[in-house]
Amino acid sequence: MVDNPELKPLEPLVGRWQTSGRTIPGPSDPGVTISGTDVYEWLGGGFLVHHADVLLGESRVRVIELIGDHDPADGTYAMRSFDADGAFTTMRAKVDEDGVWTFANESIRTTLTIGEGGERMAARWERLDDGSDWCHWMDLSFTRLPDGR
Repeated sequence: MVDNPELKPLEPLVGRWQTSGRTIPGPSDPGVTISGTDVYEWLGGGFLVHHADVLLGESRVRVIELIGDHDPADGTYAMRSFDADGAFTTMRAKVDEDGVWTFANESIRTTLTIGEGGERMAARWERLDDGSDWCHWMDLSFTRLPDGR
């Protein structure tokens, strides 16, 4: 649990999750399965740390992300991601009144829905293909693991 009231909306993400999904097939891409784990844990009272360790097809993808730095003016949180290959990205996160999260930057966006009871989540990822059209990129589902809280 976090005591910072600005970060309380992030609390439903905290835990260990089994991750599965698939990229969306395209004309030159058959699509691949995704499997692994996602872990969200507090770093003191200032940030939520997200560790992702998944197989994207046969490629291992490991990411660490810091979520926090709440902006009260628009209700968003900064998200800074760093992967094992040295790439990084920044996004903004926002939760609506129904508890649906949106994570976005100029080239990717995600809608994350937390299921009733908090034991499942689902994410739909989109990306800009040609700089102007959003295309469906991948779908992920998350199941809370027994030691997930």
